[in-house]
Amino acid sequence: MSHVSIEQRVDQLQAGGIIDMHFDLPMDLYEKRAQSNVLATEFLPEFEAGGMGLIGAAIYIEDRYLPERGLQVALDQIARLYTEAEQSKRCVICRSHAEISRALDSKKTGFLITLEGVEPLGDDLDLLRTFYELGVRVIGLTHARTNAAGHGGIFAASGSSPEAAIWFASASDSASLSTLPTSIRPASRRLSISRPSHSLFRTRTPENFMTSSATSATNRSK
Repeated sequence: MSHVSIEQRVDQLQAGGIIDMHFDLPMDLYEKRAQSNVLATEFLPEFEAGGMGLIGAAIYIEDRYLPERGLQVALDQIARLYTEAEQSKRCVICRSHAEISRALDSKKTGFLITLEGVEPLGDDLDLLRTFYELGVRVIGLTHARTNAAGHGGIFAASGSSPEAAIWFASASDSASLSTLPTSIRPASRRLSISRPSHSLFRTRTPENFMTSSATSATNRSK
């Protein structure tokens, strides 16, 4: 029986800052694209007060933009996230294990770009490479709607392309996985799935969840 208290375990998990792998931030930045410094004025104070270290910034496309504008809005959301991050100077978009580590070490808020449903890709698998190059590292194949992935389409096989084989883990190379913080370290190359849960720390954007670790999604396999 371990004598480590719950408080000590929580402190260990949160040593580099709280990790939340799902927050619909880009959608809100896109809707407020006529404004500037939205991230710095509306969100960063709450992120910093809550001790957020790494946040999965989820690209989500609302029904009113589909199907004609799904790709455009997704790309615009990514553009807004990069613009706002550069303006703030207190956060950074992470595309690799090294960048995650630097963000945590520097006490900046790190963002890992995720995709909540593959509607922006339509049936064009080549766009997967495009989104990867733009910084997307985690994909939830389906969310509130059916799409090509949900019907067992082009993304049914996890090894259907080099990018899919990587499955967009939070580190881009397997040699670095063992050095990731425990709370975001994948235990295997199997696809991990997480569902929203009750929040310990919330902001104004709907459908987000803030948890003290990403345990359910990243550090165990089945």
